[in-house]
Amino acid sequence: MREKRLLLILIFLLSVLLVIAITPSDRVIQRDDLSVVQIAVFNSTGVDALSCSLASADVNYDDYDDLIMSACYRNLSGGVYDYTGQIYILYGSSSYWSSANISLIANVTINGTSPGVLGFYKSLKIKDVNNDSYLDLIVAAPY
Repeated sequence: MREKRLLLILIFLLSVLLVIAITPSDRVIQRDDLSVVQIAVFNSTGVDALSCSLASADVNYDDYDDLIMSACYRNLSGGVYDYTGQIYILYGSSSYWSSANISLIANVTINGTSPGVLGFYKSLKIKDVNNDSYLDLIVAAPY
């Protein structure tokens, strides 16, 4: 019973950390021996739900996988939370990103256009849907 209680407390604390804005040092970016990049990327406000949807593909055709992340509750008005949403595209390369702050390292930022649409960009997929040999970004707002 005690182990179950400790597990519930740990899950609660991890949930709180995901909601609170965290500004880590750049040391969270590292490469292991298997050439797999491990990175923790954070946004400036914890309520944006950064990475509520993720995809990976070589969208700029440079032979490096790129990371596509959505912040489905991103507030773009600067005031009251409007939940407009954003998508960030981070181009992959042979070197590390210069920061762990998404606002500083995103190569492409796509803003939502409809405030109040909860969960906009909550689902995304990269696929060539029209058979033109170019990858297409598909986004959905399930609510």
